[in-house]
Amino acid sequence: MQETWTMVFGLCGILAPLLALIFIGASIMMHPEFNFPGYALSHLGALKTPNHIVYNVGMILTGLMGILFSCGVPQLVNGKIGILGIIVFALGFFTLALVGVFPGGTSPHNTVSMAFFTLSTFGILILALDQLLKQPTRPWGVLLIAVIALGLVSAILVGKIQHLGAAIPETIGALGFSEFSIIFGLRLLKVL
Repeated sequence: MQETWTMVFGLCGILAPLLALIFIGASIMMHPEFNFPGYALSHLGALKTPNHIVYNVGMILTGLMGILFSCGVPQLVNGKIGILGIIVFALGFFTLALVGVFPGGTSPHNTVSMAFFTLSTFGILILALDQLLKQPTRPWGVLLIAVIALGLVSAILVGKIQHLGAAIPETIGALGFSEFSIIFGLRLLKVL
């Protein structure tokens, strides 16, 4: 029974980014006026945007899948620091679900959106510290640090471009979270 749940959690780690990509892609196709340089992704889910429900349902489902994935990751940590990282990361995905519950145009939207990026980043960094503590998991810790560092530097540099919406930095940040989710999902499935 334990192995079955581990497989489910691992699959959730792999499928969560794909689910987000499908729902964001469908939302973009429904909104030909949307362009990455000019908007935030949340524009696709704003209350005044036609078909906003597609984006918002996608964020809720992706957030829930991320939380389920987080339930399996404790098997891959070395100790309490790793558990703390997973809890912070899971809270990040809870706030992603809240992005869909509180879409653009509602007062808590900006707060939950920023909380998603902040909590997820710190959750992965804390987990990276856990992975660095023991020799067998050290390469995973280095990988997580590299993923977050590359994502942060890229998002900061792109964010310096004048008149740029948030969609490009958001996508860069989400790619780092996706790499973590897919790689650790594969680890749960014992593929890596």
